[in-house]
Amino acid sequence: MSEEKIKYLFVDGVNFDIRVGDSVEKTPVLGAIGVTETGWRLVIGLQAGDKESASSWREFFKDLKRRGLDSTQVTMGIMDGLPGLEKVFVEEFPKAKWEVRTPSAVKCLEKSVEACLTFFNFPEEE
Repeated sequence: MSEEKIKYLFVDGVNFDIRVGDSVEKTPVLGAIGVTETGWRLVIGLQAGDKESASSWREFFKDLKRRGLDSTQVTMGIMDGLPGLEKVFVEEFPKAKWEVRTPSAVKCLEKSVEACLTFFNFPEEE
């Protein structure tokens, strides 16, 4: 693990085709990319695991911390809606709760998230 402090974490699970013996099997892999205080992006972890499982995510985050990731420095996690991921992230990285830091901003966003995302309804330019 880098000696640089990781401020933000991008986390996601993906399926890779991996050769096992004579066959190719889809294997779920958990991944984390860290963004340092200076803006560098680093792959800080890849690990086979069930991306739908909260316990897999918990073990993945615990492994990152065992290898040197300072959870108190992580201020934000960027992720999609995989089951259990957000809950485990908040438990493992308690300093990344924006609701504690800016409750009025979070409440405002929650109230008007649909309006904020309407641009996704427009077709892509051709």
